[in-house]
Amino acid sequence: MARKNYEDPTGIGPGMGYEELVRRFGPPSFGITTGATKTLTYLGKNGGVDLELQDGKVVKVTKPKPPQIAAASPK
Repeated sequence: MARKNYEDPTGIGPGMGYEELVRRFGPPSFGITTGATKTLTYLGKNGGVDLELQDGKVVKVTKPKPPQIAAASPK
């Protein structure tokens, strides 16, 4: 059976429903529910995307930040 190719999770935005998330981005890598809030993590090629859902809709998205490269100045 061929593995399904999902979209890059950095394309997740506020207002998306849970069913759309699973259809487009696959099942989350991690999830926890506390009361009415569900927190999910999707792992992408550039790091993790953290989501907060309320009433089945994305209300907050935290996308990975690009890595910072430290540069040393000459003495």
